[in-house]
Amino acid sequence: MKQILVHNENKIPTYYPILDEFINYGLPSYSLTLFLSRIHGFKSTLLINLLDRLSGHGHNVILFSMEMSVMEISKRLDSIGTLSDINKMHTSKESIKELAGKLIKQKKKGKGVVIIKEFPTGQASTSDFRTVLREFGYRGIKFDVIFCDYLTIMKSEYSGNKSDQLYQNGKAIAEELRALSLEFLTPVISVSQLNRVGISVDFKEVDLTHIGESLGISASADFMAIMGRSEEDLLYESELHYKIVKNRFGGRIGEMGKFYVDKRSLKIYDESEIDVWLLDAKSTNDERKISKKY
Repeated sequence: MKQILVHNENKIPTYYPILDEFINYGLPSYSLTLFLSRIHGFKSTLLINLLDRLSGHGHNVILFSMEMSVMEISKRLDSIGTLSDINKMHTSKESIKELAGKLIKQKKKGKGVVIIKEFPTGQASTSDFRTVLREFGYRGIKFDVIFCDYLTIMKSEYSGNKSDQLYQNGKAIAEELRALSLEFLTPVISVSQLNRVGISVDFKEVDLTHIGESLGISASADFMAIMGRSEEDLLYESELHYKIVKNRFGGRIGEMGKFYVDKRSLKIYDESEIDVWLLDAKSTNDERKISKKY
């Protein structure tokens, strides 16, 4: 019992209340969490929102990016944290001045360390991540969560990178990321894509068999959720649904949750925060349209 209680103390919440219920109120230090979706399915946007939430609660976080530049990720962090229109916040002297004022207020609140490291697509492995993490460790900085954007555009530390080895590579990379979480006693959160069939089927039918490139990825992950839109459950047009397809943190599998997206700032809200999402439209000028079926 004592070991269980100590283990629970080391969990890191996502600070999305409903999602935290699904994962038994936090990610353990030795774990790999994956979010999957089709192309342009808000995968990277969700990771950056998680990065912002965790750092806002004082956690040190690091994001290894193989797709988006440091500059673009930083812009998204600024827009999410200040509720600014990402397409307008740098377009005039007035908007830049307004953004600067908002960022100064954000800094006064006190945040954890946020590090973004960019690598060429398809060239980085956990060996590169390990080197970076050790360098920061020598400087006295330990990270509470490691983010990887994203798993299937990495290369394996040990195996080849040939197209005919997609299954082996995907499985190996997932195993290596999970091993990295054990080595540094830090949860790892990453994303991946659905395959062609998963993109075309109804959201309620999508499952583990629709993972892009390698079904072997699911064997190593501790928690997996597929993101998309269930037309049947859609109330607002800016909803993002997720379905839990694997869950070692709790017994809840097959259940669905819901996020709300502000498309001006790219901030993502938990379904328990719908009142905040509706209110924040006054700041972002984003639309809150009801689905046409209503």
